[in-house]
Amino acid sequence: MSEISHLATDKDIVTMGTAIIGAICLVIGGAIGFFTKYFYENKKINESKKSLRQQMITNNIAPMRQAWINDLRSSVAGYLSDVYFIYVYESSSEGDGKKELKNEWMKRNISFLEKYNYIYLLLPFSRENKKEEKAESLRASLLKLNEMISNSKKTLESDIYNEIKNARELTKLLLKEEWDETQSLKEIK
Repeated sequence: MSEISHLATDKDIVTMGTAIIGAICLVIGGAIGFFTKYFYENKKINESKKSLRQQMITNNIAPMRQAWINDLRSSVAGYLSDVYFIYVYESSSEGDGKKELKNEWMKRNISFLEKYNYIYLLLPFSRENKKEEKAESLRASLLKLNEMISNSKKTLESDIYNEIKNARELTKLLLKEEWDETQSLKEIK
């Protein structure tokens, strides 16, 4: 035997190189597998969050907004009906069946004030980052109707009718805007 028998032969060097390359490939493959799985799981978690958020909106927020829209529509319709009834009653002469309608007039006077305050609080208020111009315009129109009813002897029927029509149109615009917002909640971008 030769004196260099304890030194590695070419075959041993190739075997060690292959083992080292195999180990490096194994580490790289493991790292790639880990990061692939990590990103895949992260994507699944984000999709799951989006799905849960969509369910919450669809099952909770959208129906509550729709109930609010329906309540506002009904309240404004009742309020405008009360305003017109009160005006017609107060501007009519004594012989037009006024005595028979006095109880109804009294109920509507109370109802009209309750509805005004309810609608006033039901409408959205402007915030720093979102101006509620349609709601503020509707509030102003309802206030104007209140003032007209307070001075019903001096108010013309055409003025009352025009302001009722204006309030109705403002309500329609506001309800349309809120309906569109409710519909946009159903699809998360």
